[in-house]
Amino acid sequence: MADDYAVQVCNLFAQLTARGVSIIFSSGDTGVGSACRSNDGKNTLQFSPSFPATCPFVTAVGGTYGVDPEIAAAFTSGGFSNYFSRPSWQDDTIYDYLNSIGDTNQGYFNTSGRAYPDVSAQSVRYLIWNDGEPDFVWGTSCAAPTFAAIISNLNSIRIKQGMPKLGFLNPWLYSQGYQGFTDVTLGASRGCSGVDIYTGQPAGKIENASWAAGPGWDPVSGWGTPNFAQLATMVT
Repeated sequence: MADDYAVQVCNLFAQLTARGVSIIFSSGDTGVGSACRSNDGKNTLQFSPSFPATCPFVTAVGGTYGVDPEIAAAFTSGGFSNYFSRPSWQDDTIYDYLNSIGDTNQGYFNTSGRAYPDVSAQSVRYLIWNDGEPDFVWGTSCAAPTFAAIISNLNSIRIKQGMPKLGFLNPWLYSQGYQGFTDVTLGASRGCSGVDIYTGQPAGKIENASWAAGPGWDPVSGWGTPNFAQLATMVT
């Protein structure tokens, strides 16, 4: 079953973090979900969170665009896992968030699941070199390596000072690291349009399905985007 596979892979990620490795994944590009039906044979209408971004042992990166203001990208996947329970290091943050949204999207997501994304980075009109030519692309697969590069540079600073690498990021992000991020409060995710974007087949449709960005952590931009200069002073 899908959940057995996800749990097995997530457990392997946990072993990697125990070795001091930071594991960073894009959150996905389907907003609140693509299929929007449960895969347990019941076809329950619900948001469909992404894997492996929902594994508690990876840091999931959502997408943004624009500068001053920076806006959460509508395609960014985010929400709450159906397979993995919320880790303790997220509890206070997610309690506050759930209280703030009241009954928004009630019944379509698992209120006790691991929440994602954790952070965000730029992901629209992302300039790459493709087959010898410059090209503009988009997606959280642009945001994740951007964030990974920032963590790599922070690790370089620590190593030069004789300190260990940051390793498993999430407990630190939710306890103090978030203070080195620029909050993204504009934009919203979309999804559940009634067509699975991966298969083109009919899927669940939920009217007005969305997560909105707002103050603090939210399930479309996470804690926001990294401020490298500020983070550099926090990790040494």
